[in-house]
Amino acid sequence: MLGLDALAATGTNAAMQAISGIAGKSKFKGVQKAANESLQRLADLQGLTVDEFEDRVVPDAGLDERGVRVLDYGPRQFRVGLGTDGKPVVHALGDDGRPTGKPRTSLPAPTSKDDAETAAETKKEFTVLRKHLTDVASIQTTRLERAMVTGRVWSAGDHAAYVLRHPVLNSLVRPLVWRLTEADGTERLVRVTEDREYVTVEEDPVEPGEGATIALAHPLTIDEADKDAWRTHLLDYELTSPVEQLDRAVFGLPDEQDGPALAGLPTGRIGPGALSTTLERAGWRRGEPQDAGVIHVFTLALPTHGVGVVLEISDGLWAGMLHESGPQKLDAVSLVPLSYVEGGVGYVWWDREDPRLDWTTVDPVVVSEVRRTLAAVEARMEA
Repeated sequence: MLGLDALAATGTNAAMQAISGIAGKSKFKGVQKAANESLQRLADLQGLTVDEFEDRVVPDAGLDERGVRVLDYGPRQFRVGLGTDGKPVVHALGDDGRPTGKPRTSLPAPTSKDDAETAAETKKEFTVLRKHLTDVASIQTTRLERAMVTGRVWSAGDHAAYVLRHPVLNSLVRPLVWRLTEADGTERLVRVTEDREYVTVEEDPVEPGEGATIALAHPLTIDEADKDAWRTHLLDYELTSPVEQLDRAVFGLPDEQDGPALAGLPTGRIGPGALSTTLERAGWRRGEPQDAGVIHVFTLALPTHGVGVVLEISDGLWAGMLHESGPQKLDAVSLVPLSYVEGGVGYVWWDREDPRLDWTTVDPVVVSEVRRTLAAVEARMEA
């Protein structure tokens, strides 16, 4: 935990992003919890939500306002940026300063015409830059998918400042479709361009009005005609989305749904590592360890929707010895008020107090994303 305190004390964007990454991906429950608490404290100090705080500390990785960085071998120069797939893109620059030739994923080998010492230092610099860009892209791609799943909404001002014009995020979000909602309720689907503008599928520029909000459009909220139009648009611009969006699998409630527990759960068993990895990648968190350090539940908080989800597992996972736990069976998946999962859940006692909600009352996006995750779990179950 001292390491987290040291990171927080540096105050750099890279350090804040490192804490964000630990909070979202650490394999160790205690470390992950401490990282989340650290993020919450830092956000509270600035009067922000954790999401808003994380927006403000995304590193620029040394890229300029255009999202590029120029490196050189002496006589030759190269422009490095981030591709929409989250991977670095390298272009050689001509004498006029414009990109030439095909894009590359790494710097070319130096030649006899290059300055050997400069080229060697530049290669080292690029290695560090590539790792930094890859790390930033990985963490931010996870955040973007989480924003779509949870229904997060940005004010137009915040989105422009921290997404549209951010050197790294601008590249990642160009292939994504956003729902722009004006103060009067008028809605349009738009995307972000390299020129830091919003455009419609017909390529008409859009300037959000005062009081407008922006959110990533979930495929359940886009009709098929619009999906087809956007697929064509993105293909024309050779844009590859870092987040599964337009072609994302969607699910409804099972036909046999009846009662507070979600019907149609996978019936096999899954290894503890595969279970944890699959759930946590989708934003779920392990519950608090109970007697003998056993974890009995996973939880998913969906603040925008005002609800949480609790997944009960059979034998339980041993905290600190996850991979020594046996294969698990899914016992129940229940919808609960958000407050029930915000403070951490260890074990459920529905017979004492039953907070479970009716699955038919929740936004279909919640149902779809929960069942999509369960399908991913099923795909990794043991034969």
